[in-house]
Amino acid sequence: MLSAYRFIGSIAAKGGPTNLPYRLGPAAEGFGVHPRRRRAAVAGAVNNANPHPRRHLASTTTTANDVLIGTADQEEPLAAAHPEAPASLVEPEPSAPLPTPAAVAPAADPEFSADSDDLEPTPAPSAAIGRTQTLAAFEARKRSEAERKRIEAEEAVRRQEAEVFEKARILKERLAAEEVARREQELADRAIQERAREEKLARQKTTMGEFERQKSEAARVAEAERMAALKRAEEEAFAKLELAKKLKIQEEEARRVEVQTKKVEEEKQREEKLKKQHEAMARFEEERKVKGLGWRIRENWAAASLSCSARLKKYTQQMSPADREAYLEKKRQEEEAIRVKKEAEEAARLAAEEARLAAEQEAEERRLASQRAEEEERLAIEAKHRAEERAAEELRLAESQRQLAIQRAEEERVLAERMAAEAAVRAEQAAHQRQRDEEDAKRFREEAERVKSKAEAEAAAARANEAEAEARKRREEEAALRDGSAVTFTTPAPRTSETLSEQARREAEEERLAREEADLAVQKAMDRKKTVRAAAN
Repeated sequence: MLSAYRFIGSIAAKGGPTNLPYRLGPAAEGFGVHPRRRRAAVAGAVNNANPHPRRHLASTTTTANDVLIGTADQEEPLAAAHPEAPASLVEPEPSAPLPTPAAVAPAADPEFSADSDDLEPTPAPSAAIGRTQTLAAFEARKRSEAERKRIEAEEAVRRQEAEVFEKARILKERLAAEEVARREQELADRAIQERAREEKLARQKTTMGEFERQKSEAARVAEAERMAALKRAEEEAFAKLELAKKLKIQEEEARRVEVQTKKVEEEKQREEKLKKQHEAMARFEEERKVKGLGWRIRENWAAASLSCSARLKKYTQQMSPADREAYLEKKRQEEEAIRVKKEAEEAARLAAEEARLAAEQEAEERRLASQRAEEEERLAIEAKHRAEERAAEELRLAESQRQLAIQRAEEERVLAERMAAEAAVRAEQAAHQRQRDEEDAKRFREEAERVKSKAEAEAAAARANEAEAEARKRREEEAALRDGSAVTFTTPAPRTSETLSEQARREAEEERLAREEADLAVQKAMDRKKTVRAAAN
Protein backbone atom coordinates (compact mmCIF):
# COMPACT_ATOMS: atom_id res chain seq x y z
CA MET A 1 0.00 0.00 0.00
CA LEU A 2 2.89 2.32 0.67
CA SER A 3 4.06 1.65 -2.91
CA ALA A 4 0.66 2.70 -4.22
CA TYR A 5 0.85 5.86 -2.13
CA ARG A 6 4.28 6.65 -3.59
CA PHE A 7 2.98 5.93 -7.08
CA ILE A 8 0.18 8.47 -6.73
CA GLY A 9 2.71 11.00 -5.41
CA SER A 10 4.97 10.37 -8.40
CA ILE A 11 2.06 11.09 -10.77
CA ALA A 12 1.46 14.47 -9.10
CA ALA A 13 5.18 15.30 -9.17
CA LYS A 14 5.34 14.69 -12.92
CA GLY A 15 2.40 17.06 -13.52
CA GLY A 16 -0.27 14.45 -14.06
CA PRO A 17 -3.97 15.03 -13.50
CA THR A 18 -5.00 15.78 -9.96
CA ASN A 19 -8.80 15.51 -10.26
CA LEU A 20 -8.91 12.54 -7.84
CA PRO A 21 -10.25 10.09 -6.78
CA TYR A 22 -8.94 8.12 -9.71
CA ARG A 23 -10.77 5.37 -11.41
CA LEU A 24 -9.43 2.00 -10.44
CA GLY A 25 -8.02 0.24 -13.42
CA PRO A 26 -8.24 -3.42 -14.29
CA ALA A 27 -5.87 -4.22 -11.37
CA ALA A 28 -8.51 -3.15 -8.83
CA GLU A 29 -11.15 -5.27 -10.52
CA GLY A 30 -9.06 -8.39 -10.10
CA PHE A 31 -8.90 -9.55 -13.72
CA GLY A 32 -5.62 -11.47 -14.22
CA VAL A 33 -3.51 -9.02 -12.24
CA HIS A 34 -0.85 -9.91 -9.66
CA PRO A 35 -2.23 -9.58 -6.10
CA ARG A 36 0.51 -7.18 -5.03
CA ARG A 37 -0.41 -4.72 -7.79
CA ARG A 38 -4.06 -5.19 -7.02
CA ARG A 39 -3.45 -4.32 -3.34
CA ALA A 40 -1.40 -1.27 -4.38
CA ALA A 41 -4.24 -0.01 -6.55
CA VAL A 42 -6.79 -0.42 -3.78
CA ALA A 43 -4.49 1.31 -1.32
CA GLY A 44 -4.12 4.27 -3.69
CA ALA A 45 -7.86 4.67 -3.88
CA VAL A 46 -8.22 4.48 -0.13
CA ASN A 47 -5.48 7.06 0.43
CA ASN A 48 -7.29 9.55 -1.82
CA ALA A 49 -10.32 9.45 0.52
CA ASN A 50 -8.40 9.52 3.82
CA PRO A 51 -7.16 12.89 5.15
CA HIS A 52 -4.60 11.03 7.33
CA PRO A 53 -3.00 8.63 4.91
CA ARG A 54 -0.21 7.27 7.14
CA ARG A 55 -2.45 6.58 10.13
CA HIS A 56 -5.07 5.17 7.81
CA LEU A 57 -2.49 2.91 6.20
CA ALA A 58 -1.36 1.70 9.64
CA SER A 59 -4.92 1.15 10.85
CA THR A 60 -6.20 -0.62 7.72
CA THR A 61 -3.46 -3.22 7.65
CA THR A 62 -5.26 -6.51 8.40
CA THR A 63 -4.97 -10.19 7.65
CA ALA A 64 -7.11 -12.93 6.23
CA ASN A 65 -7.99 -14.25 9.68
CA ASP A 66 -9.85 -10.95 10.40
CA VAL A 67 -11.96 -11.61 7.37
CA LEU A 68 -12.47 -15.28 8.36
CA ILE A 69 -13.36 -14.48 11.95
CA GLY A 70 -15.69 -11.54 11.27
CA THR A 71 -19.21 -12.09 9.90
CA ALA A 72 -21.82 -9.75 8.45
CA ASP A 73 -24.42 -10.37 11.16
CA GLN A 74 -21.96 -9.34 13.94
CA GLU A 75 -21.31 -5.82 12.59
CA GLU A 76 -21.83 -2.77 14.77
CA PRO A 77 -21.70 1.00 14.17
CA LEU A 78 -18.22 2.35 13.54
CA ALA A 79 -18.64 5.28 15.93
CA ALA A 80 -19.69 2.93 18.77
CA ALA A 81 -16.85 0.44 18.11
CA HIS A 82 -14.15 3.10 17.49
CA PRO A 83 -14.92 6.41 19.22
CA GLU A 84 -11.37 7.59 18.54
CA ALA A 85 -11.77 7.26 14.75
CA PRO A 86 -11.73 10.55 12.69
CA ALA A 87 -14.99 12.05 11.52
CA SER A 88 -14.09 11.55 7.84
CA LEU A 89 -14.11 7.76 8.42
CA VAL A 90 -17.20 7.70 10.62
CA GLU A 91 -19.43 9.99 8.46
CA PRO A 92 -17.94 10.63 5.04
CA GLU A 93 -19.15 13.71 3.18
CA PRO A 94 -19.23 13.40 -0.63
CA SER A 95 -19.24 17.16 -1.17
CA ALA A 96 -16.08 17.69 0.92
CA PRO A 97 -13.04 18.78 -1.09
CA LEU A 98 -10.51 15.99 -1.57
CA PRO A 99 -6.80 16.57 -0.99
CA THR A 100 -4.48 16.74 -3.94
CA PRO A 101 -1.82 14.10 -4.53
CA ALA A 102 0.92 16.68 -4.00
CA ALA A 103 -0.36 17.28 -0.47
CA VAL A 104 -0.45 13.60 0.52
CA ALA A 105 2.43 12.13 -1.50
CA PRO A 106 5.81 12.45 0.25
CA ALA A 107 8.00 11.45 -2.69
CA ALA A 108 8.03 9.64 -5.98
CA ASP A 109 8.52 5.88 -6.09
CA PRO A 110 10.61 4.65 -8.99
CA GLU A 111 8.99 1.23 -8.69
CA PHE A 112 5.81 2.50 -10.32
CA SER A 113 5.39 5.02 -13.14
CA ALA A 114 2.55 6.87 -14.84
CA ASP A 115 2.76 4.48 -17.75
CA SER A 116 1.55 1.51 -15.65
CA ASP A 117 -1.37 -0.44 -17.04
CA ASP A 118 -2.81 -1.19 -13.61
CA LEU A 119 -3.63 2.38 -12.55
CA GLU A 120 -5.14 4.84 -14.96
CA PRO A 121 -5.97 8.33 -13.68
CA THR A 122 -9.48 9.16 -14.79
CA PRO A 123 -12.04 11.67 -13.73
CA ALA A 124 -13.55 10.85 -10.31
CA PRO A 125 -17.13 9.66 -10.68
CA SER A 126 -19.60 9.57 -7.80
CA ALA A 127 -19.64 5.73 -7.78
CA ALA A 128 -15.95 5.65 -6.81
CA ILE A 129 -16.60 7.96 -3.85
CA GLY A 130 -19.46 5.79 -2.58
CA ARG A 131 -17.36 2.69 -2.99
CA THR A 132 -14.51 4.27 -1.04
CA GLN A 133 -16.83 5.24 1.80
CA THR A 134 -18.30 1.73 1.85
CA LEU A 135 -14.78 0.28 1.96
CA ALA A 136 -13.83 2.61 4.82
CA ALA A 137 -16.94 1.60 6.77
CA PHE A 138 -16.14 -2.05 6.09
CA GLU A 139 -12.59 -1.51 7.33
CA ALA A 140 -13.89 0.23 10.47
CA ARG A 141 -16.25 -2.65 11.15
CA LYS A 142 -13.44 -5.10 10.62
CA ARG A 143 -11.22 -3.15 12.99
CA SER A 144 -13.93 -3.15 15.66
CA GLU A 145 -14.47 -6.84 15.05
CA ALA A 146 -10.71 -7.42 15.28
CA GLU A 147 -10.63 -5.44 18.54
CA ARG A 148 -13.48 -7.50 19.90
CA LYS A 149 -11.76 -10.68 18.80
CA ARG A 150 -8.53 -9.45 20.35
CA ILE A 151 -10.32 -8.83 23.67
CA GLU A 152 -11.95 -12.24 23.43
CA ALA A 153 -8.57 -13.79 22.58
CA GLU A 154 -6.98 -12.06 25.57
CA GLU A 155 -9.81 -13.31 27.76
CA ALA A 156 -9.34 -16.78 26.31
CA VAL A 157 -5.61 -16.46 26.98
CA ARG A 158 -6.33 -15.40 30.53
CA ARG A 159 -8.76 -18.27 30.96
CA GLN A 160 -6.24 -20.67 29.49
CA GLU A 161 -3.52 -19.25 31.70
CA ALA A 162 -5.82 -19.65 34.69
CA GLU A 163 -6.52 -23.24 33.61
CA VAL A 164 -2.80 -23.82 33.16
CA PHE A 165 -2.10 -22.35 36.60
CA GLU A 166 -4.89 -24.46 38.08
CA LYS A 167 -3.49 -27.55 36.38
CA ALA A 168 -0.04 -26.62 37.64
CA ARG A 169 -1.43 -26.17 41.16
CA ILE A 170 -3.25 -29.50 40.98
CA LEU A 171 -0.14 -31.13 39.56
CA LYS A 172 1.94 -29.55 42.32
CA GLU A 173 -0.50 -30.75 44.97
CA ARG A 174 -0.53 -34.19 43.41
CA LEU A 175 3.25 -34.23 43.27
CA ALA A 176 3.37 -33.09 46.92
CA ALA A 177 0.88 -35.81 47.86
CA GLU A 178 2.88 -38.34 45.87
CA GLU A 179 6.05 -37.12 47.59
CA VAL A 180 4.37 -37.47 50.99
CA ALA A 181 3.10 -40.92 49.99
CA ARG A 182 6.55 -41.82 48.71
CA ARG A 183 8.15 -40.67 51.95
CA GLU A 184 5.56 -42.57 53.96
CA GLN A 185 6.20 -45.61 51.79
CA GLU A 186 9.94 -45.17 52.25
CA LEU A 187 9.41 -44.91 56.00
CA ALA A 188 7.21 -48.00 55.91
CA ASP A 189 9.80 -49.83 53.79
CA ARG A 190 12.52 -48.67 56.14
CA ALA A 191 10.45 -49.83 59.11
CA ILE A 192 9.90 -53.18 57.40
CA GLN A 193 13.62 -53.45 56.66
CA GLU A 194 14.45 -52.45 60.23
CA ARG A 195 11.99 -55.00 61.56
CA ALA A 196 13.42 -57.62 59.21
CA ARG A 197 16.92 -56.71 60.38
CA GLU A 198 15.84 -56.95 64.01
CA GLU A 199 14.21 -60.30 63.31
CA LYS A 200 17.35 -61.46 61.57
CA LEU A 201 19.42 -60.28 64.52
CA ALA A 202 17.02 -62.07 66.86
CA ARG A 203 17.32 -65.24 64.79
CA GLN A 204 21.08 -64.86 64.76
CA LYS A 205 21.03 -64.26 68.51
CA THR A 206 18.85 -67.34 68.98
CA THR A 207 21.17 -69.31 66.75
CA MET A 208 24.18 -67.99 68.63
CA GLY A 209 22.46 -68.81 71.92
CA GLU A 210 21.77 -72.33 70.69
CA PHE A 211 25.35 -72.53 69.50
CA GLU A 212 26.57 -71.31 72.88
CA ARG A 213 24.34 -73.85 74.62
CA GLN A 214 25.63 -76.60 72.38
CA LYS A 215 29.14 -75.37 72.99
CA SER A 216 28.61 -75.30 76.76
CA GLU A 217 26.98 -78.74 76.55
CA ALA A 218 29.93 -80.03 74.56
CA ALA A 219 32.30 -78.38 77.04
CA ARG A 220 30.36 -79.96 79.91
CA VAL A 221 30.49 -83.37 78.25
CA ALA A 222 34.19 -82.90 77.54
CA GLU A 223 34.74 -81.81 81.14
CA ALA A 224 32.79 -84.83 82.39
CA GLU A 225 34.81 -87.09 80.14
CA ARG A 226 37.99 -85.41 81.31
CA MET A 227 36.96 -85.82 84.94
CA ALA A 228 36.08 -89.46 84.30
CA ALA A 229 39.39 -89.99 82.53
CA LEU A 230 41.16 -88.21 85.38
CA LYS A 231 39.30 -90.36 87.89
CA ARG A 232 40.22 -93.50 85.98
CA ALA A 233 43.80 -92.30 85.76
CA GLU A 234 43.83 -91.57 89.48
CA GLU A 235 42.35 -94.97 90.27
CA GLU A 236 44.85 -96.62 87.98
CA ALA A 237 47.62 -94.57 89.57
CA PHE A 238 46.45 -95.53 93.07
CA ALA A 239 46.17 -99.17 91.98
CA LYS A 240 49.64 -99.00 90.53
CA LEU A 241 50.84 -97.32 93.71
CA GLU A 242 49.24 -100.02 95.85
CA LEU A 243 50.74 -102.68 93.64
CA ALA A 244 54.10 -100.96 93.79
CA LYS A 245 53.81 -100.73 97.57
CA LYS A 246 52.87 -104.39 97.80
CA LEU A 247 55.70 -105.31 95.49
CA LYS A 248 58.02 -103.14 97.53
CA ILE A 249 56.88 -104.78 100.75
CA GLN A 250 57.28 -108.22 99.18
CA GLU A 251 60.69 -107.27 97.87
CA GLU A 252 61.66 -105.90 101.27
CA GLU A 253 60.36 -109.08 102.93
CA ALA A 254 62.22 -111.24 100.45
CA ARG A 255 65.30 -109.12 100.88
CA ARG A 256 64.94 -109.34 104.66
CA VAL A 257 64.57 -113.12 104.50
CA GLU A 258 67.44 -113.30 102.10
CA VAL A 259 69.52 -111.05 104.34
CA GLN A 260 68.58 -113.12 107.36
CA THR A 261 69.35 -116.36 105.56
CA LYS A 262 72.56 -114.88 104.33
CA LYS A 263 73.40 -113.74 107.82
CA VAL A 264 72.69 -117.23 109.18
CA GLU A 265 74.83 -118.76 106.51
CA GLU A 266 77.51 -116.18 107.15
CA GLU A 267 77.28 -116.97 110.87
CA LYS A 268 77.60 -120.65 110.18
CA GLN A 269 80.49 -120.00 107.88
CA ARG A 270 81.98 -117.70 110.43
CA GLU A 271 81.48 -120.30 113.17
CA GLU A 272 83.01 -123.00 111.05
CA LYS A 273 85.78 -120.65 110.19
CA LEU A 274 86.21 -119.78 113.86
CA LYS A 275 86.13 -123.44 114.75
CA LYS A 276 88.73 -124.19 112.17
CA GLN A 277 90.65 -121.18 113.35
CA HIS A 278 90.41 -122.41 116.98
CA GLU A 279 91.52 -125.89 115.94
CA ALA A 280 94.28 -124.39 113.85
CA MET A 281 95.23 -122.10 116.72
CA ALA A 282 95.21 -125.08 119.08
CA ARG A 283 97.37 -127.03 116.77
CA PHE A 284 99.48 -123.95 116.22
CA GLU A 285 99.82 -123.42 119.96
CA GLU A 286 100.61 -127.01 120.45
CA GLU A 287 103.10 -126.90 117.63
CA ARG A 288 104.48 -123.62 118.95
CA LYS A 289 104.78 -125.10 122.34
CA VAL A 290 106.39 -128.07 120.81
CA LYS A 291 108.57 -125.86 118.67
CA GLY A 292 109.45 -123.81 121.75
CA LEU A 293 111.00 -126.82 123.27
CA GLY A 294 114.29 -128.20 122.15
CA TRP A 295 114.56 -130.66 119.50
CA ARG A 296 115.11 -133.34 121.97
CA ILE A 297 112.08 -132.27 123.91
CA ARG A 298 110.11 -132.12 120.73
CA GLU A 299 111.26 -135.53 119.88
CA ASN A 300 110.49 -136.64 123.36
CA TRP A 301 107.06 -134.93 123.20
CA ALA A 302 106.38 -136.51 119.85
CA ALA A 303 107.63 -139.81 121.18
CA ALA A 304 105.60 -139.27 124.33
CA SER A 305 102.60 -138.30 122.26
CA LEU A 306 103.03 -141.35 120.14
CA SER A 307 103.65 -143.47 123.14
CA CYS A 308 100.64 -141.86 124.84
CA SER A 309 98.50 -142.50 121.82
CA ALA A 310 99.91 -145.99 121.61
CA ARG A 311 99.42 -146.54 125.30
CA LEU A 312 95.91 -145.02 125.06
CA LYS A 313 95.17 -147.24 122.17
CA LYS A 314 96.79 -150.15 123.90
CA TYR A 315 94.98 -149.17 127.11
CA THR A 316 91.76 -149.01 125.33
CA GLN A 317 92.51 -152.22 123.65
CA GLN A 318 93.56 -153.79 126.89
CA MET A 319 90.48 -152.45 128.62
CA SER A 320 87.51 -154.55 128.95
CA PRO A 321 84.69 -153.71 126.68
CA ALA A 322 82.75 -152.21 129.52
CA ASP A 323 85.61 -150.00 130.58
CA ARG A 324 86.37 -149.08 127.06
CA GLU A 325 82.77 -148.29 126.53
CA ALA A 326 82.68 -146.24 129.70
CA TYR A 327 85.83 -144.44 128.73
CA LEU A 328 84.55 -143.69 125.25
CA GLU A 329 81.20 -142.70 126.73
CA LYS A 330 82.87 -140.34 129.07
CA LYS A 331 84.93 -138.92 126.31
CA ARG A 332 81.83 -138.58 124.20
CA GLN A 333 80.08 -136.89 127.08
CA GLU A 334 82.92 -134.49 127.47
CA GLU A 335 82.90 -133.77 123.77
CA GLU A 336 79.11 -133.57 123.90
CA ALA A 337 79.29 -131.16 126.80
CA ILE A 338 81.76 -129.06 124.92
CA ARG A 339 79.54 -129.26 121.85
CA VAL A 340 76.40 -128.49 123.83
CA LYS A 341 78.08 -125.61 125.42
CA LYS A 342 79.17 -124.33 122.11
CA GLU A 343 75.70 -124.95 120.68
CA ALA A 344 74.14 -123.15 123.63
CA GLU A 345 76.44 -120.27 123.12
CA GLU A 346 75.66 -120.34 119.43
CA ALA A 347 71.93 -120.63 120.14
CA ALA A 348 72.10 -117.73 122.54
CA ARG A 349 73.93 -115.73 119.99
CA LEU A 350 71.47 -116.77 117.30
CA ALA A 351 68.55 -115.99 119.60
CA ALA A 352 69.95 -112.57 120.31
CA GLU A 353 70.46 -112.05 116.62
CA GLU A 354 66.96 -113.29 115.87
CA ALA A 355 65.55 -111.06 118.59
CA ARG A 356 67.38 -108.13 117.11
CA LEU A 357 66.20 -108.99 113.62
CA ALA A 358 62.68 -109.56 114.91
CA ALA A 359 62.73 -106.19 116.63
CA GLU A 360 63.98 -104.57 113.48
CA GLN A 361 61.37 -106.39 111.39
CA GLU A 362 58.64 -105.49 113.84
CA ALA A 363 59.71 -101.86 113.78
CA GLU A 364 59.78 -101.96 109.99
CA GLU A 365 56.38 -103.61 109.93
CA ARG A 366 55.02 -101.02 112.32
CA ARG A 367 56.46 -98.27 110.17
CA LEU A 368 55.02 -99.82 107.01
CA ALA A 369 51.69 -100.39 108.74
CA SER A 370 51.52 -96.80 109.89
CA GLN A 371 52.53 -95.64 106.43
CA ARG A 372 49.90 -97.91 104.88
CA ALA A 373 47.33 -96.63 107.35
CA GLU A 374 48.20 -93.03 106.56
CA GLU A 375 48.11 -93.74 102.84
CA GLU A 376 44.81 -95.56 103.15
CA GLU A 377 43.40 -92.71 105.21
CA ARG A 378 44.59 -90.20 102.65
CA LEU A 379 43.16 -92.28 99.83
CA ALA A 380 39.89 -92.62 101.71
CA ILE A 381 39.73 -88.87 102.26
CA GLU A 382 40.55 -88.22 98.61
CA ALA A 383 37.98 -90.79 97.51
CA LYS A 384 35.42 -89.15 99.78
CA HIS A 385 36.26 -85.73 98.37
CA ARG A 386 36.05 -87.07 94.83
CA ALA A 387 32.74 -88.71 95.57
CA GLU A 388 31.41 -85.48 97.03
CA GLU A 389 32.71 -83.52 94.04
CA ARG A 390 31.20 -86.03 91.63
CA ALA A 391 27.89 -85.89 93.44
CA ALA A 392 27.91 -82.07 93.41
CA GLU A 393 28.93 -82.02 89.74
CA GLU A 394 26.22 -84.50 88.86
CA LEU A 395 23.67 -82.41 90.74
CA ARG A 396 24.88 -79.23 89.05
CA LEU A 397 24.84 -80.89 85.61
CA ALA A 398 21.38 -82.31 86.23
CA GLU A 399 20.11 -78.89 87.35
CA SER A 400 21.73 -77.15 84.38
CA GLN A 401 20.29 -79.73 81.99
CA ARG A 402 16.86 -79.29 83.53
CA GLN A 403 17.15 -75.49 83.28
CA LEU A 404 18.41 -75.76 79.70
CA ALA A 405 15.54 -78.08 78.80
CA ILE A 406 13.01 -75.68 80.34
CA GLN A 407 14.64 -72.67 78.67
CA ARG A 408 14.85 -74.47 75.32
CA ALA A 409 11.20 -75.49 75.50
CA GLU A 410 10.18 -71.93 76.43
CA GLU A 411 12.31 -70.43 73.65
CA GLU A 412 10.94 -72.89 71.12
CA ARG A 413 7.39 -72.07 72.20
CA VAL A 414 8.03 -68.29 72.04
CA LEU A 415 9.84 -68.66 68.72
CA ALA A 416 7.00 -70.73 67.28
CA GLU A 417 4.43 -68.16 68.44
CA ARG A 418 6.53 -65.29 67.09
CA MET A 419 7.11 -67.02 63.78
CA ALA A 420 3.38 -67.78 63.46
CA ALA A 421 2.49 -64.16 64.28
CA GLU A 422 5.16 -62.83 61.92
CA ALA A 423 4.00 -65.17 59.17
CA ALA A 424 0.43 -63.95 59.63
CA VAL A 425 1.57 -60.31 59.65
CA ARG A 426 3.75 -60.85 56.58
CA ALA A 427 0.89 -62.58 54.77
CA GLU A 428 -1.46 -59.73 55.66
CA GLN A 429 1.11 -57.13 54.65
CA ALA A 430 1.80 -58.98 51.41
CA ALA A 431 -1.95 -59.11 50.67
CA HIS A 432 -2.33 -55.38 51.45
CA GLN A 433 0.78 -54.61 49.44
CA ARG A 434 -0.48 -56.61 46.47
CA GLN A 435 -3.83 -54.86 46.72
CA ARG A 436 -2.12 -51.44 46.93
CA ASP A 437 0.15 -52.31 44.03
CA GLU A 438 -2.78 -53.43 41.94
CA GLU A 439 -4.72 -50.28 42.84
CA ASP A 440 -1.70 -48.08 42.09
CA ALA A 441 -1.09 -49.81 38.79
CA LYS A 442 -4.77 -49.56 37.90
CA ARG A 443 -4.87 -45.89 38.91
CA PHE A 444 -1.75 -45.07 36.92
CA ARG A 445 -3.09 -46.97 33.92
CA GLU A 446 -6.38 -45.07 34.16
CA GLU A 447 -4.47 -41.80 34.55
CA ALA A 448 -2.34 -42.64 31.53
CA GLU A 449 -5.43 -43.59 29.51
CA ARG A 450 -7.19 -40.41 30.63
CA VAL A 451 -4.21 -38.24 29.70
CA LYS A 452 -3.89 -40.06 26.40
CA SER A 453 -7.60 -39.75 25.62
CA LYS A 454 -7.54 -36.08 26.64
CA ALA A 455 -4.53 -35.43 24.42
CA GLU A 456 -6.20 -37.24 21.53
CA ALA A 457 -9.44 -35.28 22.10
CA GLU A 458 -7.57 -31.98 22.22
CA ALA A 459 -5.62 -32.90 19.11
CA ALA A 460 -8.86 -33.85 17.34
CA ALA A 461 -10.47 -30.59 18.48
CA ALA A 462 -7.43 -28.65 17.27
CA ARG A 463 -7.59 -30.41 13.92
CA ALA A 464 -11.34 -29.72 13.73
CA ASN A 465 -10.77 -26.05 14.59
CA GLU A 466 -8.08 -25.82 11.93
CA ALA A 467 -10.35 -27.47 9.38
CA GLU A 468 -13.23 -25.17 10.35
CA ALA A 469 -10.96 -22.11 10.13
CA GLU A 470 -9.73 -23.19 6.70
CA ALA A 471 -13.29 -23.77 5.54
CA ARG A 472 -14.43 -20.41 6.92
CA LYS A 473 -11.47 -18.72 5.25
CA ARG A 474 -12.32 -20.29 1.92
CA ARG A 475 -15.98 -19.30 2.30
CA GLU A 476 -15.06 -15.69 3.15
CA GLU A 477 -12.68 -15.47 0.23
CA GLU A 478 -15.28 -16.87 -2.10
CA ALA A 479 -17.88 -14.41 -0.72
CA ALA A 480 -15.46 -11.50 -1.12
CA LEU A 481 -14.72 -12.52 -4.72
CA ARG A 482 -18.42 -12.84 -5.42
CA ASP A 483 -19.07 -9.34 -3.99
CA GLY A 484 -16.49 -7.98 -6.43
CA SER A 485 -14.01 -6.91 -3.79
CA ALA A 486 -10.42 -7.43 -4.77
CA VAL A 487 -9.07 -6.75 -1.31
CA THR A 488 -7.74 -9.68 0.76
CA PHE A 489 -7.64 -8.92 4.44
CA THR A 490 -5.35 -10.71 6.81
CA THR A 491 -6.37 -10.55 10.43
CA PRO A 492 -3.81 -11.72 12.98
CA ALA A 493 -4.75 -14.94 14.73
CA PRO A 494 -6.09 -14.59 18.24
CA ARG A 495 -3.34 -14.48 20.77
CA THR A 496 -3.00 -17.77 22.52
CA SER A 497 -0.52 -18.99 25.06
CA GLU A 498 0.77 -21.65 22.65
CA THR A 499 0.36 -22.79 19.09
CA LEU A 500 -1.19 -26.06 18.04
CA SER A 501 2.20 -27.68 17.49
CA GLU A 502 3.35 -26.53 20.91
CA GLN A 503 0.11 -27.80 22.42
CA ALA A 504 0.62 -31.14 20.68
CA ARG A 505 4.19 -31.30 21.95
CA ARG A 506 3.02 -30.39 25.46
CA GLU A 507 0.31 -33.04 25.40
CA ALA A 508 2.80 -35.60 24.10
CA GLU A 509 5.21 -34.62 26.88
CA GLU A 510 2.41 -34.91 29.48
CA GLU A 511 1.48 -38.32 28.10
CA ARG A 512 5.12 -39.41 28.23
CA LEU A 513 5.44 -38.15 31.81
CA ALA A 514 2.23 -39.96 32.78
CA ARG A 515 3.53 -43.18 31.24
CA GLU A 516 6.86 -42.74 33.01
CA GLU A 517 5.04 -42.15 36.31
CA ALA A 518 2.95 -45.27 35.72
CA ASP A 519 6.06 -47.32 34.89
CA LEU A 520 7.83 -45.88 37.94
CA ALA A 521 4.86 -46.74 40.16
CA VAL A 522 4.79 -50.30 38.80
CA GLN A 523 8.57 -50.58 39.33
CA LYS A 524 8.21 -49.28 42.90
CA ALA A 525 5.43 -51.77 43.54
CA MET A 526 7.60 -54.60 42.22
CA ASP A 527 10.53 -53.40 44.37
CA ARG A 528 8.30 -53.26 47.45
CA LYS A 529 7.01 -56.74 46.69
CA LYS A 530 10.59 -58.01 46.36
CA THR A 531 11.52 -56.30 49.63
CA VAL A 532 8.55 -57.89 51.41
CA ARG A 533 9.42 -61.31 49.99
CA ALA A 534 13.07 -60.89 50.98
CA ALA A 535 12.03 -59.83 54.48
CA ALA A 536 9.66 -62.82 54.68
CA ASN A 537 12.43 -65.17 53.63
